[in-house]
Amino acid sequence: MSKELAANEKLALFCEAYKRHRGHKYKANGKHGNMLRPYPLTTQILEHYFTSENWYFKGKHSVPNLVRYWNELQDEMRNGSAQGFPNEWSQAYERSLKPEQLPQYWAHLRALDLEP
Repeated sequence: MSKELAANEKLALFCEAYKRHRGHKYKANGKHGNMLRPYPLTTQILEHYFTSENWYFKGKHSVPNLVRYWNELQDEMRNGSAQGFPNEWSQAYERSLKPEQLPQYWAHLRALDLEP
């Protein structure tokens, strides 16, 4: 069993991964370390987070976003990529979705500043 990292070590790990993937330093504040405290952060998780094509994560790399979508990230790592929605509204595509997928598609469109 490996030793759990301290909050400041987790934040340092995140900052290193951010710089490696984004090309510049992450501007962390005092709250970010505490936000990461309850999560078992590893380099493998961060690698997946920074390389995922999932709209929850892609281009939105920050500690608050990582924490907010932690469950979605864990699910994607276990079960493969979630369905990637198109970045534009399509009536035909919308009709092809199951009723339980519609709210996710609409949330995706809203995140792009579009309205369903």
